[in-house]
Amino acid sequence: MIAYLINGFLADRIGRKPLLYLWSCLLPISVFIWVFGALSSQSAFLIVFIGYAISHISFWGLWGVIRLITLELVPTDKRGTGLGFRSLIGAFGTTIGLLLSSLAILVFGLGATFIIFVIVNLGIIPLGFFFIKETKGVDLAEIK
Repeated sequence: MIAYLINGFLADRIGRKPLLYLWSCLLPISVFIWVFGALSSQSAFLIVFIGYAISHISFWGLWGVIRLITLELVPTDKRGTGLGFRSLIGAFGTTIGLLLSSLAILVFGLGATFIIFVIVNLGIIPLGFFFIKETKGVDLAEIK
C-alpha cells in the first residue's frame, strides 16, 4: 500500500520514468541489505526486517509503475489487448521464474539466488531510458 501511495503521489509530480528508475535501483539495494542481514551475526533480525520491508515496497512500487506505464503507452483502441498481453507475459514470467529459482537455489543457495535475480532487474534502467516515453503532462490520446 505504501508503494501505491508513493506512486500515486509522485507519478504526476516527477514522472513515470524517474519512478521506474527509483524502484529499479532500490530493489537490488534492499535485497543486498537483507541478504547481508541474514548472514550477519549481530542485529540480524533488525537488518533483515528493514531490508525486507524496503524490498517489499520497492517490488510493489515497481510492479505498479510498470502497470501504469503499460496502461498509458498502449493506444486507447488496443488497450484491452495490450493489458491482457502484459498479464500473459507476467504469468509466463512468474512460472518460469519459479522454476528457474528452484534450480538456482539448489545450485547457488538462497541468498545468492536472490542477488542474481535482482541484478537482472537493473536491466530495466537502460531499457526504460531508451524505449519508454515519459507520459507526464502528455494527453494520452496523442500517444501512438
